[in-house]
Amino acid sequence: MMRPHLLALLALVAIASSTAACGARFPATVVDDFNRSVVIPREPVRVVCQGPSCTEIVYALGALDRVVAVDPFSDYPPEVASKAKVGASGLGYIKLYASAEDFLSLNPDLIIAYSYVEAEEASTTILPQLEALGLKVIVLKPHTIEDVLNDILLVGKALGVEDRAEKLVSELRARLSLVEEALANVSYRPRVYVEYWYPPPWTFGPDTWPHQLVELAGGVNVFSDAPMRWVESSDEEVIARDPEVIVSLVGPMHNASLEDFRGRPGWSEVTAVVRGAVYQVDEDLLVRPGPRLVEGLEVLARVLHPEVFGEVRRSQVRVDVGSIKRGLMPYASLSLDGASYTSIVAWAEAPANFTLTLIASRVGPSLPEGLKPITDYVEARVDVAGASLRQLVAVRYDEASLRRLGLE
Repeated sequence: MMRPHLLALLALVAIASSTAACGARFPATVVDDFNRSVVIPREPVRVVCQGPSCTEIVYALGALDRVVAVDPFSDYPPEVASKAKVGASGLGYIKLYASAEDFLSLNPDLIIAYSYVEAEEASTTILPQLEALGLKVIVLKPHTIEDVLNDILLVGKALGVEDRAEKLVSELRARLSLVEEALANVSYRPRVYVEYWYPPPWTFGPDTWPHQLVELAGGVNVFSDAPMRWVESSDEEVIARDPEVIVSLVGPMHNASLEDFRGRPGWSEVTAVVRGAVYQVDEDLLVRPGPRLVEGLEVLARVLHPEVFGEVRRSQVRVDVGSIKRGLMPYASLSLDGASYTSIVAWAEAPANFTLTLIASRVGPSLPEGLKPITDYVEARVDVAGASLRQLVAVRYDEASLRRLGLE
């Protein structure tokens, strides 16, 4: 049996080793996306995030408990709802909503800010004022997916969790590779138009992560030759480029459905509209440069290449808000591979009627050679246009499917 004083000695050694390992990381010097060298003297325990993507990166690194305030647009994960709100969604807008003194009052060890402006415009932002007060700020300004991954590593080093950041980036790269490998032999790549604002039509040009996501998902961005990254186009130009697939991003400022596109003058002749190939996708998965971009890629890949990633089925129902208030429960349902999926509206807030869309797709992991699955993996999810709601998704299997699964 180990003696008590020896146990105490070992415990002290363990604590000292842990403290030394933590201390070895700090002071830390990081170089941010504005090419600024920022010295962080000690491990940050009071962090302020300015930009939803910054908040999501910190969360993915397991450090959300250190965050004392976020911008008002940070809404993921749900836990951020309880955080104090300050500033705006990034450099370029913060001065309109907060002063440098507002940040100083939070006594932050570190401010992590996304920037809407380039480095040469930094003097027009609140950054010089924050620096003058002695606040530590690292600025993220990614353009590509690789930039986003590097920013995750940057934030990991700034927070003293480099090991977590390296592990996360490794996992994200593996998921990117899986999509790339699955599409390696695909010859047909549809022409894709992604819309995040209308009117006029706004989309993404080259040297942007949304453009890369379309290309990696096996599509061709119809604005890949645009002279700018963020493209303000026109109805006539989009119609002339004739996309075969339209990805309509859904968010607070944009929510265009297939019927909306059909109602625009001239758009009814666009191939994607004729075919009904208009897909509404949560904008956060494509426009926030954080870890969830890879999820956005996986969604796009299933949309563009169901022959590779599984069939996607959709069921829509128009929901009458008045009926919900009277206690009725509208639902959308569909069947896929012997299972029936039903989405029931349990509660909702909406200024007007809205559309509930249930989507099921056949998905699943790649299995080692020689092994076969005993059943399919099926993902069921719900898209809602024009409403905020809670829902229940019920899954029921028929008897033949249960027998095939060996279940009672």
